[in-house]
Amino acid sequence: MARNAHWTFLDVYNPYWRLIYDWRPDHKIMHGNREISLGPDHLVLHPGHVHCDFRGETPVPTTWLHFSYKYRPDLRQEIPFDLEPAETEVRLIKELSGLFGKRQAQVRQRVFCLSLALLQVVLSRPGLRWLEETPPAISRVTEYVREHFAEPLYNDALARRVSVSTRVLTRLFRKHLGVSPARFVAQVRLREAAHRLANTPLGMEIIAEQTGFPSGAYFSRAFKQHTGLSPALFRQQRVAAPPSL
Repeated sequence: MARNAHWTFLDVYNPYWRLIYDWRPDHKIMHGNREISLGPDHLVLHPGHVHCDFRGETPVPTTWLHFSYKYRPDLRQEIPFDLEPAETEVRLIKELSGLFGKRQAQVRQRVFCLSLALLQVVLSRPGLRWLEETPPAISRVTEYVREHFAEPLYNDALARRVSVSTRVLTRLFRKHLGVSPARFVAQVRLREAAHRLANTPLGMEIIAEQTGFPSGAYFSRAFKQHTGLSPALFRQQRVAAPPSL
């Protein structure tokens, strides 16, 4: 639906990945000095935790998905990924978009399955390069963080869980994930907090407690520092958005 009359958002920082397909040309994404045009000849795959500017002045029908993905792109290639849509991908996008707005349970399930199918096709492209598989120690720590993000998580304690030093754990995280252990913990917590802001009426103090932040004020500062939006404004924008399935 062409409801995005003012699509100019500067310094956007989102904890989720995005897959974006515009049905008509006009909008664009700026990443540093790189400009990516949007339209039916472009399928843009935008990793999470990457700052970008989104620019556009006229309403354009758009199909986009937000999702989480455990793999990280090889940093030697340009991101966001600007892909030429394949016939299979366009066919899935058309079928998926034709279901939007229908709320029967069976339709919801089909939207979910088609979304997964589209993401599988796009993410399995041979031209996309991903960082090598992480060592078992890193996988164990990241899995633990995702399951226990509401608890206190300190570098030395995480390192002891996998029997390495804090220095070695930090080096492995930076090599394979591109961030420090503390930064990874913050990313997981912010992603979980963003989900609660968008999908629940919970207050800031409760969300902070549920996602491992020491207070509502600390959570608000961290959220704005990483996303450029206050938690209240982030929630307001999600509530004001057109209803989704």
